[in-house]
Amino acid sequence: MFAEVVSGQSRFFRASFLKRISSLAAPVMLGMLSQVLMNIVDTAFIGRIGERADEGLASLGLGIIAMWVVGGMLNALSVGIQALTSRREGEVDYEKAGQVAFNGFVLAMLLGAAFGISGSLLADKIAPVLSNDPGVVAYIEDFLKYRFVGLWPMLVVIAFKAFFDGIGHTRIYMFSAFLMNAVNLFLAYILIFGHLGLPRMEVGGAALAATISGTIGALFILGISLLPQYRRYKIIRLSNLSPRIAASIIRVAYPSSIAAMFTTLGFLIFLRIVGIIGTVEQAASTIMINLASLSFLPCIALGTASATLVGQNLGAQKPKRAMVFGIEAAKLGALIMGSVGLLAFIFAPYILKAFTPHHDVIREGIKALRLLAVVQIFQASGLVFANSLMGAGDTRYVMFADVLLHYVILLPLTYLMGVTLQWGIYGAWGAIDIYIFLMGLFMGVRFLRGKWQKIKL
Repeated sequence: MFAEVVSGQSRFFRASFLKRISSLAAPVMLGMLSQVLMNIVDTAFIGRIGERADEGLASLGLGIIAMWVVGGMLNALSVGIQALTSRREGEVDYEKAGQVAFNGFVLAMLLGAAFGISGSLLADKIAPVLSNDPGVVAYIEDFLKYRFVGLWPMLVVIAFKAFFDGIGHTRIYMFSAFLMNAVNLFLAYILIFGHLGLPRMEVGGAALAATISGTIGALFILGISLLPQYRRYKIIRLSNLSPRIAASIIRVAYPSSIAAMFTTLGFLIFLRIVGIIGTVEQAASTIMINLASLSFLPCIALGTASATLVGQNLGAQKPKRAMVFGIEAAKLGALIMGSVGLLAFIFAPYILKAFTPHHDVIREGIKALRLLAVVQIFQASGLVFANSLMGAGDTRYVMFADVLLHYVILLPLTYLMGVTLQWGIYGAWGAIDIYIFLMGLFMGVRFLRGKWQKIKL
């Protein structure tokens, strides 16, 4: 299969395929860009709260990742929803696609409420595990207490995003994200700094603003699903409730859920190891994680588009066409991210200054950013191919590869190079580079071999 695919690609890009990929990916990227900008705005605000900015930045990074140990695990529901929806769309079975959406919505509500309430109540137990610094611990507790409450609306948005992405209507999430982030921008400003007569909440204010804006976004995207153009899917009907369909969503999603939990926990441990190196390095790495989230957007958007097109073409019994879509998306991602990496390497000092005025944090952040910049091509191929595999339902391979690389490569190397060998932030982010290179290799080889074309959903 590998030789067949390579020999069949005489031109670097296929225009008709790129046009379809781009039409789906552009709204996804814009929507996710606004979402990441929300996190970046929070980081920039917290970086300017005063003398405790270092503690605030460290706690924000740790708090976000701690929440995503749970949130990322549940977010994997979207993998099952999108994969099943795109297959049903490819089969032109609209009502079954609507059944997937409804069961995904119910799962999001139930799991979001259960884990959200539990996480909020356990915030004071989780925070001390994440840091030894009393100031950082207090901020983390404040963040988790408010942010976990917003888990259920976040999952509702994610569930409907997966449905709309699966049918190829990627603009819906874009509009939802614009609304959420406009609300968050206003609320974060007044809650973090205590404007308009409100108390100064600092890190807790960032969390509360995100929870409120997420709730508004959930109501908006639910309302969109009720519009006349989506009546053929017959989404909101109690008769759609089906243990079999819910089980199918979970069956496809659970490997991604396990991978998300362990890899997010892996990045939390990564930050914890960086904290051993120093609080300044930990604060710089927090900024870097936000920057990484921003730089990955084109690849995630292209991966989402590729996952949809792979699923739809498998549903339409066109596996070779599905293969070409995945390859074209990966090539486009490599081109875009190579350019982004070059710009990030050159302008690293100016990028870091946008987040914090603290010179020590900027100095360490420049080192990490330049290390990340040189592997953007591999990051692109890894993310696009991984999403394409998940769109085909090959989620177990992605799980095993990602968890293996985190716990056998990334974390041991981070401690060895960053702490034991005392290479500092160079060692920690050098380990990230090795992880990214291997992830791109693992995902690319798996996709090009084509075994995923035989998976039935």
